[in-house]
Formats: sequence, C-alpha cells, structure tokens
Amino acid sequence: MGFGASTAQGRYADVYAFATLFAADAAKKQRYINAVSQYADYALGLNPMGLSYYTGLGTDQPISPLQLDSYFTKLGLADGITNEHLNKPLGNVPGILIYGPTEGRSGAPYQLAVSDKLYPTWDNLPAQRHYAQGWSLINSNEFTVWETMVWNIAMHGFLYDASAR
Repeated sequence: MGFGASTAQGRYADVYAFATLFAADAAKKQRYINAVSQYADYALGLNPMGLSYYTGLGTDQPISPLQLDSYFTKLGLADGITNEHLNKPLGNVPGILIYGPTEGRSGAPYQLAVSDKLYPTWDNLPAQRHYAQGWSLINSNEFTVWETMVWNIAMHGFLYDASAR
C-alpha cells in the first residue's frame, strides 16, 4: 500500500502475461489472460471505492490529480504563458493513473486539510478506502510514469488485440 502500489496492478499481472507464452493448453492460456484482465479491472473501477483511478475514464474518476496541466485545463485558467485555456474549462488531462489508496498519510497541514475531513476518520477506514479527492493529499492523488503508469501500459498493451481491427 505504498506510493502507487494500489493502482499498479500491471506489476503483479506480468507473471500471468508471460505465462501465456508457455501455456500449451488453450484453456490454461485463457485463464492466464483472464487473470491479467481482472488485474486491469481494478484501476478502471472494480475496487472497493468503485472509482476509476484514471483521469478521463469512467463515471466516477479522480477530480483533483496533483498535475499542473490539469489544474489549468480543468478550471479554464491562463497558465502564465498563453491565454489559450482562459475561461475554457476542458477538464483534467485524460489518462493519468493516480496512486489511489495509500496506507499512511503525512502530518503535513496541507494533507491533513483533506484527510482530516473524512468520515469515518482516516484511521477507522479499511486500507483500500484510504483515499480522498484533493490534490494536496499527495500520497493518493499524485502519479509517476514509472510507479503507476508504465506497469499498466504494459498490461493493457498485452490485453489489446491489434489483429481484431
């Protein structure tokens, strides 16, 4: 439940993806593919929060990722360089996979401003519900390419069937 561990299912699914290369039996190979698919479902919304942890995907998704471009595009603010987005809210940059639930929280006032408002209180929530919307709750709403996104990109790439086009 450290940073990114709850949404980077691809790092756990890769063993099943590789197992499909060695499965001679079609039924066994399909079971491995199904396992990878189930791992992929978690960050897409099949989780205790019922939340898609990807911006721009699903009906209930992160609304306050800690990502500067999203801050400007979501609210329709000027970024100090151009006025291209001024008064034209576009929403968050799509496709960002945030960290999601995390075990701990820091005692920093900017994080407590969000996590202290939860009911039931943070410490009384089950581990998979240690999440709240709010960019200042860094442990949950930040992202990195290497901790969350790269693993899931590989997993979704495995699940994508280019021959079906």
